[in-house]
Amino acid sequence: KRTYQPKKRKRKRVHGFMKRMRTPGGRRVTKDAGQETAANYLHKMHANRLRKNSEFRLVYKEGQIYWSHYFILRCLKRPDSGKTRVGIAPSRKVRTAVERNKLKRRVRELHRQYECLIKDGMDLVVNIQIKALDVDFFTLKKDFEYLLKKSGLI
Repeated sequence: KRTYQPKKRKRKRVHGFMKRMRTPGGRRVTKDAGQETAANYLHKMHANRLRKNSEFRLVYKEGQIYWSHYFILRCLKRPDSGKTRVGIAPSRKVRTAVERNKLKRRVRELHRQYECLIKDGMDLVVNIQIKALDVDFFTLKKDFEYLLKKSGLI
C-alpha cells in the first residue's frame, strides 16, 4: 500500500472518467454536434497508419518527395486501392518527447481534417521539421494544405 492515499472525494473527481462516461450527459458531448467520437476516430486512425519499419523504408526509398516550410511529405501509390495510410515522423532535432508528441498530435488533427479530400490507395510519410514548434496551428494548417495541393493528393 502506498504511503499517500488520496481522499475519496479527490479520487472521484480526478479518477472518475469512466464513471462519468457511463452517464448520458458524459456521452452526449460529441453526439449532439453530430461529430464522430474521439475514440472512434482513434480506432480508425490506428487502422490507417504505417506501423512497420519496412513500410516506412519502402515509402522513403520509392516514394515521391514534396517540401514545404514545416513538412516533408513522401507519397507512394499502393497496388491495392484501400484507405490511405499515414506515418508521422518528427525530425530528430526535436529532442523532448513532449514536443514530439505535440507535433504528432497536430499533424494527426490536420490529417483528420483533410482525410475525406485525400485520394485513396496511398502511403504517406509526413516528416515534421523543428521549425513547426514555433508556429501556431493555423499556419501549420495552411502549410499542410499547400503541401497536399502541391503533391496532387487533393
